[in-house]
Amino acid sequence: MEFKSEPRKVAQESLNYSRLTRKNTAFTLLLFVSPFILLLLFMNFTLSRLIRQQAFNQLAMTVEENTKIISLFLQDRETDFRAYRQVNIDSLAEIEELRSSLELLVKDKPWYEFFFIANQQGLIIFSTNEQIKGENIASKNISRPLKGANFIIQAFSTPTS
Repeated sequence: MEFKSEPRKVAQESLNYSRLTRKNTAFTLLLFVSPFILLLLFMNFTLSRLIRQQAFNQLAMTVEENTKIISLFLQDRETDFRAYRQVNIDSLAEIEELRSSLELLVKDKPWYEFFFIANQQGLIIFSTNEQIKGENIASKNISRPLKGANFIIQAFSTPTS
C-alpha cells in the first residue's frame, strides 16, 4: 500500500507546487504592476489638471497680447485721424497737391474707406470717393474746421471686424 500512496503524494505535491507557482506569479505581477497603475492614475489626474491650467494660462496671455495689439492699432488709427484733421489747407491748389497722398493712403491702408475735404459751409469740394463730391455736410455731425482753417479734412474708415 505504501507503494500506492507514493504516487498520490507526488501528485499532491505537484498540485501544491503549481498552486504555489500561480500564487507567486500573481503576487509578483500584482507587486510589479500596482505601482505603475497607481502612478498612471496619479499622473493622469494631477498632470492633466496642471496641463489644462497651463493651457488656459497660455490662452489668457495670448488673448491679453492680442488685446494690446488691437488697442495699439486703434490708437494709431485715432492718431492718424487727428493728424489728418489738423492739416491746414488754405487754398484749392493745396488740395490738388494733397490728392495723390490721400489716394495713396486709401490704397495702402485698407482700413480707410475714403477722405473728403469740405469748405466752411459744409460743401464737399474734394473726395477720394467721387460719388459724394459736391454734397453738403453742414447738417451732418461732422467735425468743424479748426480755428483759422478754411477747410475740413475728414477720413472715413471701414468698420473693423
